[in-house]
Amino acid sequence: MDLLLPALPDQRDSFDVELARGRPRALQEAERYWGRTPPTAAIVDTPETLLNEAVRRNLQFVE
Repeated sequence: MDLLLPALPDQRDSFDVELARGRPRALQEAERYWGRTPPTAAIVDTPETLLNEAVRRNLQFVE
């Protein structure tokens, strides 16, 4: 499931423009933004998949 929520207050007209772009475009923009890995990010690889995923997600929480 993907959930797109406005994170910042905005005027309704501006929100409607974003909403009209549709899910595929919103997902594409989100993946492009969140897919970047900072050059200073550590690379962690353990036998535990859940731990690896938690570390990877932690990079996103830095925002």
